[in-house]
Amino acid sequence: MEEAVSIITGFEDNVEVSYVVGNHDYHMLNLKESLADDFPFKYIAESTMLEDGDQKFFFIHGYQLEVLANP
Repeated sequence: MEEAVSIITGFEDNVEVSYVVGNHDYHMLNLKESLADDFPFKYIAESTMLEDGDQKFFFIHGYQLEVLANP
């Protein structure tokens, strides 16, 4: 995990990284609050929407869809 975070945080400043938390990493939301400016990701949330021109992309973690498979 440390290697992946190192690579992602090594991107150039004009690259914005969004982190969508999953079912085993909700602690990342608390960690962001406690680390404040030292946190390696600019955006972290349960979901996010990104836009590219007139296209919009909505990202969630797959576990949120489990309710559809297991009603």
